[in-house]
Amino acid sequence: MTKPLPALLRLHLTGLRLLLVFTVICGLAYPLLITGIAELVFPGQANGSLVRLHGRTVGSSLIGQTFDLTAPGGRSPVLPDPAGSSHAPPPPETATTPPPPAPPTWAPTTPG
Repeated sequence: MTKPLPALLRLHLTGLRLLLVFTVICGLAYPLLITGIAELVFPGQANGSLVRLHGRTVGSSLIGQTFDLTAPGGRSPVLPDPAGSSHAPPPPETATTPPPPAPPTWAPTTPG
């Protein structure tokens, strides 16, 4: 004759079983399903930007791509200071504008 498990132990075992079930569903089944669908629907994007030469992967088309460092408005970009300063100079538009006026200070008045 077996003795029934205490209620607290049964609750912990149920929680552990649910943890394992949801770990398998959310950690294995769902990612594999989504990856499989992506392979079928978007084969080029799902496999990345790999460059192949004679059947061998030799690199990525995203590495070493050209880019333009022109800032918005056609200005030259603010480059880092070679001396190691982390403070870049302000853009020319804000360098000549005066700071906003300080808000008025109000002194509390006491009735009297």
